[in-house]
Amino acid sequence: MKTGTNRNRFNLKLQKKRLLRELEQLNSSCNLDKKEERDVSFQSRIEIADATTEFEKNLALDAFKRTNQSRIELALKKIDDGTYGICDYCGNSIDPARLEILPYANVCINCCRNDSLPEKVKKD
Repeated sequence: MKTGTNRNRFNLKLQKKRLLRELEQLNSSCNLDKKEERDVSFQSRIEIADATTEFEKNLALDAFKRTNQSRIELALKKIDDGTYGICDYCGNSIDPARLEILPYANVCINCCRNDSLPEKVKKD
């Protein structure tokens, strides 16, 4: 695997601090969501529909949070083992500007544009 020459252009400590802060925010928002759960007595079909919509929205939000938590934890592991900023697919450096915007990116922009890679890879 190629070493990330572009990695030297940004501060790994700063990125790690940023990732830890994002992870902390995600964890605290998950805790708040659980505290806000409550028993709801249904008196009409509209209330049931509203509660169902709210429940589905919360499920989607929880899935999004879990996905981001996993991505952040992986990025933190990569910082610790020295592979942060290196594309998982081609081994080239990920552009520091991309990492500035998406600090848990694990795929370079060229691989994202590669039509032969699965769509899931492009979303990472």
